[in-house]
Amino acid sequence: MGEMNNIFEILGNAADGAFVIDEEQRIVYWNEAAEAILGYTPEEVLGQSCYEILGGCDDHGRAICCPQCYISVTAALTGKAVTSYDVATRTSSGQMRWISVTILVVPQTQDSSPPLVVHLFRDATKKKQREKFILQMLVEAETIQAATVTS
Repeated sequence: MGEMNNIFEILGNAADGAFVIDEEQRIVYWNEAAEAILGYTPEEVLGQSCYEILGGCDDHGRAICCPQCYISVTAALTGKAVTSYDVATRTSSGQMRWISVTILVVPQTQDSSPPLVVHLFRDATKKKQREKFILQMLVEAETIQAATVTS
């Protein structure tokens, strides 16, 4: 358990939000930055399923965070790297917030403890709002250009 405590100590000093899940997708660690970003205290989330707390969705409202999470299972079981991704989640107050997530796997330890999956995240709400605005502007520009060409 000393190895895990070292990892938790390191994550405790991270400016990014960090949480760790076990093989059953239960949250076993939640740092202060995660609390600052999403509003949940460690007491509220420890032992809970990550997908129940985050309820994360993609740009189209499709669930990303779910039982048998493809991302966590892929990372933990295969050891393959997972590309960082953005997910819409909710804060403790119910407010929607985009977060950009990076996954790291803590491999199985010498005492045969199963691998743990570390989620590092930062608030990406403003970035997603800018992306949405730019896309809207591009659609409007194409509409105006098409109307000008047909006139």
